[in-house]
This record gives sequence, C-alpha cells and structure tokens, in this order.
Amino acid sequence: MSAATQGSAVIFGVSATSGTPPTYTIYDQSGTTLGSGYVSPTTSGASLIHSASTDTVTNESGDVIAVVGHGEYLECTFDLIPTGTTAANARKGATLPPLMSSVVTAGFDVVRIGPFADGFNVAGGSVPETSRWLYYGGGSVKISSDGHATVSLPLRRYPGIVGGAAIID
Repeated sequence: MSAATQGSAVIFGVSATSGTPPTYTIYDQSGTTLGSGYVSPTTSGASLIHSASTDTVTNESGDVIAVVGHGEYLECTFDLIPTGTTAANARKGATLPPLMSSVVTAGFDVVRIGPFADGFNVAGGSVPETSRWLYYGGGSVKISSDGHATVSLPLRRYPGIVGGAAIID
C-alpha cells in the first residue's frame, strides 16, 4: 500500500517497509519448523493488547492501599488472508498450528510495549524482547462462497518465556 499525507505523519498498513510483507515462522512443540507445508499468508491486520493480572490489597477498613501487578504478557490476534503463487500454495497458508506451537514474526513496524522493545516482531533468542509468540488454541479459519478465506490467529508472548523453551514429556 502506498500512501502520502499532508500535515501529520500516520502509520499505514502492517508492514515496516512498504512492499515487504510480514512473515511468520511456526515451530511445533518440539521446536521444528512447519517448513515446506506452510506458506506465509498476507497479513490484513493485527490487534495487540498489553495485559497482566492485578490484585488489590486492602487495610482493615476495607480501603485499597496497594495494587499489585504480575503475570504480564502481550496478546495479539493476527488477521490473515491465505495467499500464494497458486491456489494450492494459498491453501497451505490456511493453517492453524498445533497447540502450544511457537511463532517468530518479522516485518512489522516496531512498537514498544511494556517490557518488549518490539511488541510485534520476534527475532527468536534468549532475552525478553525476543520471546516467541505462543499459540494457545482459539484460532479460526473462515471460508465463504462470496469472498476470500480469512484466518484469525490469536497468540501470546510472555517476557519470562524466551526462545523455543518447549518441554515435552
């Protein structure tokens, strides 16, 4: 999407660089990429939420005297359109990963959120800013006879779970 503004600058589209789409690398629970059976779809949008659990502490009169925040995480729903050089490749992008898979994303604008220097992009690694997205389930694939297919992929990131930290029994 090319765009120009007069006055204030605004962010257009989901890509950090116009014409270069964001990408997704999906790893199963054992840390193996989904690889040849997966084609990265077109990102139509993403919604990022910064969340945590909170508790209040009250005194003997019932007044709140402290608020404790813990369990901080990011939650993002990526809205995707399965696309490819062929219809068969487009179908490969209409994939939901196995439960507790991890996802590395790249190509989004850099947005600082809480402890994450980059809320959307994940380089993969061992520091909180590179912690991978985790798939908890809850994704959906919608197809219709009068429009393109769409995939909704909800993911979470935690600053304390980094890299591909899978533990399999």
